[in-house]
Amino acid sequence: MMNELSLDKKLIVFLLKILHTSVLIFTLTGWLLPNKLLLIYLVWIPLMVIQWQLNQETCILTNQENYLLGETNKQKSEQQGQFVKSLFLNLCGFVPADNFLKYLIYFTIFSCWSIGGYKFYLYYYGY
Repeated sequence: MMNELSLDKKLIVFLLKILHTSVLIFTLTGWLLPNKLLLIYLVWIPLMVIQWQLNQETCILTNQENYLLGETNKQKSEQQGQFVKSLFLNLCGFVPADNFLKYLIYFTIFSCWSIGGYKFYLYYYGY
């Protein structure tokens, strides 16, 4: 399907994948930001999760990639976690079950966000 796309669409899909990867890296490592910038991270994570909830647990970047690839008629279950599934497949050679993946994603995000919140609390309240 990708070889049928125009060069412009291929470039946009490539840039979306870079953006998506950057968002993932920020989500996992944002708690490492300097203390004065932690508020950005602490606001970002809930907004990202709310966006997922409002978009049937699918990232808007995944929606854009699917649209550009002409894959807009995929079933909801196939779209959920599509980006993370592709990472698992490329890095580990397998894709975990949807339910496991969902809980793993939320647990990891909540853990990273909690570390950031604790770091923010310690910095601003001096403990």
